[in-house]
Amino acid sequence: MKIAQKYSHLNGEEYLIVHHKPIYDEIINIIQSIDAESCKTKRSEEYRKIGEILYSPVDLNAAFKNSFGSNQWNESRYNYYITLNRELLEASVKMSTHEQKEFLEAQGEHPIYSYNQTDFVKNKIAIEVQFGKYAFVAYDLFVKHMLFYSGGVINVGIEILPTKLMQSQMSSGIAYFEGEVYNVMRRTYLTTCPFINFGCRTIGLKLRQIVLSRSFLLPANRYLNQSPLPIVKCKTVLYMKTLDRKAAEIFRALLALQTTKIDNSDGTYMPVYLELIGRIDNYNFFSLAHYGQQNGDAMRDPEMLFALHKETQQFIPYYYRNDYCGIEQNSVKWSEDGIALNPRLQAEHTTFANQWLRNIATQQHLL
Repeated sequence: MKIAQKYSHLNGEEYLIVHHKPIYDEIINIIQSIDAESCKTKRSEEYRKIGEILYSPVDLNAAFKNSFGSNQWNESRYNYYITLNRELLEASVKMSTHEQKEFLEAQGEHPIYSYNQTDFVKNKIAIEVQFGKYAFVAYDLFVKHMLFYSGGVINVGIEILPTKLMQSQMSSGIAYFEGEVYNVMRRTYLTTCPFINFGCRTIGLKLRQIVLSRSFLLPANRYLNQSPLPIVKCKTVLYMKTLDRKAAEIFRALLALQTTKIDNSDGTYMPVYLELIGRIDNYNFFSLAHYGQQNGDAMRDPEMLFALHKETQQFIPYYYRNDYCGIEQNSVKWSEDGIALNPRLQAEHTTFANQWLRNIATQQHLL
């Protein structure tokens, strides 16, 4: 089987290449070792394809299971307890299942037990092989992978899909690579639609409708369509997340080079551009970016902005932009009225920046 296309979301592939190169190579080799033609065993009974011999999802899944299983990739199950209290959810998400239950009950909750499982996990990398219907891919990407990631079970998720060309030789309704990548890109580009969930239960012959939540379309994108930022007058060290010690050390090493372009990888990786873009009383502001090219235009891939608090010498990530995905996010704004802060988004910017700077340090031989 040939890998025809790849899509790396939030530097997922780059993370594997830098931190798990042998595992990444193993995954590539396993995919390429699958004899897809031997799985072309299904005789179609569909009107438009009657009698055609198609790729069998059952046989393809079995082939992947054998290959990954022989390389110690095993099914993983993640157990957790459900609460609709966001603060309690965030406080308990990294706890063990037993600790979650005890914690939530101590807060007066009646937690609901649940679980999810994924096909193959190894070294905190999850793989889903999906030759099923469209809905299953969305569940993999935005439920399974997100759930395992937020719970600290995995660091990156991989979805293996047929391309449109291969899907045309399968039964109707099978998800395909181009369509699902397009869905991901739309969800990170377009303004997401507010919606309301109704939970219903029977009362005699009637239905009671209970509003559960009003939120944005996908948990992973909850910050892309930001509501107005709450104005917070605060001290940086108390309310804003800052780079961890290692990431801050890498940032200072980049500044010490005293150049706007860092390119020490002989063309293997994208150069890094670092610029001082502004100053106010207590802060210096920096841009850190990779740039690609599209139709002659420079494309941020990505760019992040950082505020250096002069008194504490702490770096505050507060802006993210990726032109290829059409994403632009601002989690902090400074004005005469104070600091406008989106705490959840700013924390996610910081988490990403901590990992991205480690990747840059490895790629540019700064470690």
